Order: sequence, then structure tokens, then C-alpha cells
Amino acid sequence: MVLNLKKIVSFCLMLLFLAPTPTFALSCAQLPSMDKAYETYDGVIIGQVNKVNFGQENNQITVNVIKSFKGVQSTKLVMSENATWGALNGPSELGQEYVFFLKHRDIGWENPLCSPSTKVADASQELAFLESKEIPLTSSSVILPINPSPMRWAVFGLVAVSIAVVGLGLLRYMNKRNKS
Repeated sequence: MVLNLKKIVSFCLMLLFLAPTPTFALSCAQLPSMDKAYETYDGVIIGQVNKVNFGQENNQITVNVIKSFKGVQSTKLVMSENATWGALNGPSELGQEYVFFLKHRDIGWENPLCSPSTKVADASQELAFLESKEIPLTSSSVILPINPSPMRWAVFGLVAVSIAVVGLGLLRYMNKRNKS
């Protein structure tokens, strides 16, 4: 019976540590035209990255808004972006200026994976298109709430199930041992 309990515990631990992590392919092989990008995204700004809070799956980026062309009127913005990829240009770097194409989600602003966001130094075409679309800024701030990662909940659930299985196995073992 002890051997069976060891097998159960080993199996649970193996499940815990060998759980597959989800992977996703990017579906943005080709960037949209500037007309289409401007139409598609909820916010278009030029911003300088002021602060980066690194997360496991998403970073929280604080941006000083220099100019806005759509959807954003505050001088400070906090947004999320993928920690590995950022947008197509990679994760935003502290101190750099970007033309950001943003989506507004329930949790706040996001620099999505397939966004054509790019460094200002590499954005001459984008800046020429946006030149006549600037909107005025106010001094208010937009704050993005921290959103717990769905993967963390999955890991938590897996750990809870593993503990329950081990606990039930131990309980069963103890009951059989006491009956003997």
C-alpha cells in the first residue's frame, strides 16, 4: 500500500511540474495600411515610456503622452503589453518615444501584439499620415487596473487539485492502515 501512495504522490508532482504551457501563433503577418490602422485602433499617440513594471505575461507601461491623434486626451497613460513580444517592435523600452496604436479593453489600454506601434525614429510614414489628426491633451491620468493572469489561475487550480488528490490518497491510506 505504501508503494501505491508513493506512486500517487509522484504522479501528482509530475503533473504539477510537467503541465504544458499554452503557446499561440501570431496572426499578423502583414501590417495594415495607415488608413486601416487608424480606423482599427481605439487610441493613437506619440508617447515616451516613463516606467515599466515587469510582469510574467504582461508588462504595465507608464507613458508620458506627447501628442494624441485618436482616443486619448490625458498627458499620462498606463497600458499593458505582452512581456515577451510587446507589439511587433518588442517590449517597450524605458525612455524611448513610440507611436503607439492602442486598443481599449475592459481593463484599460493595451498595446496589442499585432499593433503597428513603432519607435518615433522609425515612423516617418506614420507621422506624415497623422500630422493633421492631432487632438488636444488634458492633464488627467488614465490608470490601468492590474489584471490577474489567467495562467496564474490555471496553475493555482492545478496545485489545488494535486493537493486534494494527495490528501485523499493519504486519508485512504490512513483509514486502511487503522482498520488493519
